Amino acid sequence: MESVCYICLMKNFLLFALLFTSIFCSSAQGLSKDTLTFQNLDYKEMNLWDSIERNWAQKHFNVFLKKHKIKISCGGCSRFMMDVYFEIHEDGHCHPKLISVKRCQTELTAKQKTELLKLLMLLEFPEPFYNRNYKFRMGRALKC
Repeated sequence: MESVCYICLMKNFLLFALLFTSIFCSSAQGLSKDTLTFQNLDYKEMNLWDSIERNWAQKHFNVFLKKHKIKISCGGCSRFMMDVYFEIHEDGHCHPKLISVKRCQTELTAKQKTELLKLLMLLEFPEPFYNRNYKFRMGRALKC
């Protein structure tokens, strides 16, 4: 009788341990794929993102603006902002999707959006960003 009780107790303990482990693993896996924003980043990641965005803007975004004769100034268009969703793979390469683009009162052409997406694909993220999803606001806006 005592051995049967012991077996039942061990069986319940084992089932509880398996249940707890599976819940813990599934919640940890879900967290890694949640969409994070700038506010969700820790201090180190915020600094990394700032430098990534600044380098990308200098090398690619400013060239894009010049090419399409888009001038950001208080006299005309004072803002070009876009919300971008990034799926970052385990090697640091990203798959961006434009959620919205606000360029004064005009829309970008399909060709411009495609070009912008190609430029966003050039972003390479360091290890803390690997295998995660982000939604970031990028661009330029002036206080006029």
